Amino acid sequence: MTMFEGDTPVKIRLADSGRLLGGKCLYHPALLEECRQWLGTENVVVRENTPDGKQN
Repeated sequence: MTMFEGDTPVKIRLADSGRLLGGKCLYHPALLEECRQWLGTENVVVRENTPDGKQN
């Protein structure tokens, strides 16, 4: 994630332990594509907050 430093919250759940890791990165199409290639499309989820702060 160091190549995509930014302010967008990101969460990664480890499949083996179920542990949830949090950090921040740049919301960038290249990062999302890389994640989809490595993790599988079904394992990459983008959720955007609505103006009232709730997630879609």
